Amino acid sequence: MPGVFFRFLMCALIAYPMCLRAQSAGAQADSAGAVKEGAASSVSARALPENRQMKASESATVSAKKKTSDAGETPAAGKARADGKTSASEKVSGASKVLNAGKPSGAGGALAADRVPGAADRTADGTADGTAKAKKVSVAGGISGGKKISGVDKGSGAKKTSPKGKASNSKKAPSADKSAEILKRPEWKALKLSDASPYETGAPAQAPANHIDVIVRSLHKSHSLAPANQASDAVLCRRLYLGLTGTLPTVEQLRAYLDDASADKRERLIDALMASDNFVDYWALKFGDIFRVKAEFPVNLWPNAAQAYDRFIRECIMRNVSYGEMARRMLCASGSNFRVGEVNFYRAMQSRDAPSMASSAALTFMGMRFEKLPREKRDQMSAFFSRVLLKSTKEWKEEVVVNDISKRAPFKGVLPDGWEVDVGEEADLRAIFAGWLTAKGNPYFSRAFANRAWAWIFGQPIVSPVDDMFADNPPVCAELLDFLGEYFQSQNFDVRKLFKLIAMSNTYSQSFIPRSEPGAARKFFAVYPVQRLDAEVIIDALCALTGSTEIYSSTTPEPYTTLPNYARAIALPDGSITTSFLELFGKPARDTGTAAERVNAANSSQKLHMVNSTHIRSKLSRSPKLRAIFKLPAPQAFRTLYLSILSREPTRAEAAAYLKAKPDWNRVNDLAWALVNTEEFINSH
Repeated sequence: MPGVFFRFLMCALIAYPMCLRAQSAGAQADSAGAVKEGAASSVSARALPENRQMKASESATVSAKKKTSDAGETPAAGKARADGKTSASEKVSGASKVLNAGKPSGAGGALAADRVPGAADRTADGTADGTAKAKKVSVAGGISGGKKISGVDKGSGAKKTSPKGKASNSKKAPSADKSAEILKRPEWKALKLSDASPYETGAPAQAPANHIDVIVRSLHKSHSLAPANQASDAVLCRRLYLGLTGTLPTVEQLRAYLDDASADKRERLIDALMASDNFVDYWALKFGDIFRVKAEFPVNLWPNAAQAYDRFIRECIMRNVSYGEMARRMLCASGSNFRVGEVNFYRAMQSRDAPSMASSAALTFMGMRFEKLPREKRDQMSAFFSRVLLKSTKEWKEEVVVNDISKRAPFKGVLPDGWEVDVGEEADLRAIFAGWLTAKGNPYFSRAFANRAWAWIFGQPIVSPVDDMFADNPPVCAELLDFLGEYFQSQNFDVRKLFKLIAMSNTYSQSFIPRSEPGAARKFFAVYPVQRLDAEVIIDALCALTGSTEIYSSTTPEPYTTLPNYARAIALPDGSITTSFLELFGKPARDTGTAAERVNAANSSQKLHMVNSTHIRSKLSRSPKLRAIFKLPAPQAFRTLYLSILSREPTRAEAAAYLKAKPDWNRVNDLAWALVNTEEFINSH
């Protein structure tokens, strides 16, 4: 069972990164050179299991073999370029540093781009008395490929040297030229592999695409920041599919986009994605988080009501009902919670009194924490919900939401902006509040949703947290927030038009590799922020790639709810329906409706599950889709795995690293396992 042992070892080292800080006995020049060369290899090559896939000296890059002279000279590849230019491999190295950097802290946190990548080459110089020069290669964030030979910790590709320092087994050492020769064969040349970075173009955008870019460019200048280069077509295609529909593009969809030479292909793709069923599913999920669509404790909607609430949300998205109309229907709703889905807004809360209803309205539609308001403001706002009554019926768990006629009386009140209201006893106070909230010129509603939309689509909010918009929490760029809010109002609160405006900007299509200080670049939108995918998106991607399914269920409340095995996680109608995988990867509880409930921060338990769980390994080993790929000729199988899993073409360095793997029957299977365990797969970048 060597394979199981080494995979377990890999899991342990990933889970406890402190173990990775082994002392390096090598010279600083050799170590720096090894890091530069090692980072140019594919993230997949670094993740392959050491015992089954690669010799330790072969698993990093095409340049894994190094010849050492009697004097112990530093390899030429490790020297700095004399001309000061950045090579293609160094660009890939920069991308690896961003994707393999320290994990995010907090909900929706970004990967810190300024940390050293987990996988790096480490060398230990030998001496003239015959001690061999050993090389350790860090695989998948720190596993050493070194083996203990004669009491000395050496890399498996280390050469035994004679007392004179000459290599005695140089003929048996793996040759980088061999993989280069294979790549010259017609079947490999047909792949048209490139040395260029697969992540970005060579320069930032020259002209603004819309007014968002004008505002953001001014922000960059005021903070002396250089915007990132534009993302490559492959990266942008993947980003649009994940950001708008929560799904990966298929190989056919990706190739169609890459082969399209028309100038408007991006706009046409955005329109097509927003017209798809996947768009409805994904945004019903996102709105369900903030509207608290959940059957069980502590919200206690009950399954029938949760499904009715979900249907209302889906119908609004499918018919492109304006967000203003959607809010008015929810705030003014009356009727049965089983038959009129929108009335469940008044039931999807832990307490169903007037202050709780006002608090939910403030959080959901104004992005404000009700408890931060002064007591007088809270009482004034609660008064508009004081006549809401929930009545039980003879049907089990059914409730009807109505205006309490016993409380009819002339009303005088004050709206949150200080506007006074004086109406008769027949007035529906909720309708007065809803009319004020969604009126043109009211910044509370439009700016709150604009901030959410920017956080959802771009990945970094203008005001953080998105549901804490108070004067003591100023926006990063007030001009951008005002513009997005005004545009949203001018388009009659059309959600699709706001999403399209953001997705069409050059700010959105920036690469994830910063050209300025990473922290400042992220804060001021000078780089696309790397972010962990939602739990539902990850499991759906794994199921789509492997042709497998999941069983989603809720064991409380009774009767139990179990969905068919063809259901997708992004289409779940009820927050109570879940799996252990979704819980592990941060699916929100939907108890409060705050953005912080969804936790997209990585942790060691998630890593262990992806690397070594029976759940993931069985998906890969029993996959009918992957079996079909494995039967393809080696070059086509290699390329198809990259297009399917990472949504991009492989590079020449990645192909060379792949060809160095031991030619056993499961090499392609392990490549699939390695790719789904990369940061590139599990993050939106």
